[in-house]
Amino acid sequence: MPYLDRAGQRIHYRVEGQGPPVLLAHSFLCSTLMWQGQIDALKDRYRLIAVDARGHGESGPIAGPFTMWDAAQDHLAVLDDLGVQRAAWAGLSQGGMAALRVALSAPERVAGLMLLDTDAGPESAFVKAKYTGMKAVARAFGIRPLLPAVGPIMFGPTARRSQPALVRTWKARFAKQDVPSMLLGIDAIRFRDDLRGRLGEIACPALVLVGAEDKALPPPRSQALAEGLADARHVVLPGAGHLSAVEAPDAVTAAMSSLLGELAW
Repeated sequence: MPYLDRAGQRIHYRVEGQGPPVLLAHSFLCSTLMWQGQIDALKDRYRLIAVDARGHGESGPIAGPFTMWDAAQDHLAVLDDLGVQRAAWAGLSQGGMAALRVALSAPERVAGLMLLDTDAGPESAFVKAKYTGMKAVARAFGIRPLLPAVGPIMFGPTARRSQPALVRTWKARFAKQDVPSMLLGIDAIRFRDDLRGRLGEIACPALVLVGAEDKALPPPRSQALAEGLADARHVVLPGAGHLSAVEAPDAVTAAMSSLLGELAW
C-alpha cells in the first residue's frame, strides 16, 4: 500500500482503475473504505485515488495541530507523489472542505469538484460547544461513550432503520479511531475559516450533493454553497444522511458519473 511522508506526517492512499484521475477525500472518522461503492463502480473508467486523511485509516496518527488548509496540502502531496497534475476532486464533509481549499489555492490542479455533505462556512457557536463536550468525554473515556450520539449525526433515520448492519459496521470502525488524532481533527473542523466570500473565484464545474436527512450539514448549507459557486448543480438525495456515499452509493455514483462525463480533462 502506498504511503508518503509530508513533514513528518504519514499519509496512506489507494489507487484503483485506469483513466482520468479522480481524487477521493473522505469524511471525519472514516477512511478510504467510505468510497468503496464508488471505486467499484467507476474503476473501469477512471483512476480512483482514495486518500486516508491524517489520523484516519492507514495513515499515521496526527502529529500536532493542523488546519483544513494543511489537509488540502496533504491531498495535493498525494497527487504529486503519483505525478498527477490535474484531477477531479470528490470530497465528503471534511474531505469537501479540503477540496474547496485546493480549488482556491491551486485551481490548475482541479478539473471539477464533487462536494458531498459539506460546507464553505465556519462552524456555528452551538456546534463548537457540542464539539467541546465531545472532546471532554473522549479525552476521559474514549470514543465508545460517544457512539450512541455519533450514529444519528452520521447516518440518517432511513439508513438506521433499513440498513442496521451497515450502521453497526461503521460504528465499530468509528470506535477504532485514535483518540488523540480525533481530538486534533475536531479542532481542525471546528476552527475552520469562512470561504463563503471566495466561492466565486472557483470557476470549475461542480456537483454539490447532500442527503436530505443530513443532520450534521443539512441541505440549506449545501444550497448556499452551490449558489456561491460559479458553475454548480445542487442535488438533494431523499432518504440519505450525512454519509451519503455509504448510505446511497448507487445514487451518489450516478450523480458523480454525470459530472465526470462532462469534464474537459
